[in-house]
Amino acid sequence: MSLNSQGYILVEMLVAIAVTSIVLNGTYAAYTFFPLNSKPFYPRRILIVMP
Repeated sequence: MSLNSQGYILVEMLVAIAVTSIVLNGTYAAYTFFPLNSKPFYPRRILIVMP
């Protein structure tokens, strides 16, 4: 792109839309693959009974 041109050309806009859609699709896939309502991991507590 030369220094005296103004605005964006069509190819730049298409690349920006493609990159944005890839990022948004990856974010959506991560949220659906790892559900937010899953049970968190808690280590089991061991009850020690002293005689």
